[in-house]
Amino acid sequence: MVAYLVKMVGFGLLDALALAACILFSLDGNFVFAGSVATGTLLLNWLAFSSRSYPLRYLAPGLFFVTAMV
Repeated sequence: MVAYLVKMVGFGLLDALALAACILFSLDGNFVFAGSVATGTLLLNWLAFSSRSYPLRYLAPGLFFVTAMV
């Protein structure tokens, strides 16, 4: 129960920072960056809270770094 609460608080803070970044990017006219931050945040939330995405939780970091190297 405590782990779930810590997870919720952590993702709540992450979502709040991402929302602030999206607003700042949108006000600056960088809609591509705002959209990529919003998409990344939604993807992270889906990976963390969906029971169907359980295997992807462990594959996502490796896939991210493999694509970053290419």
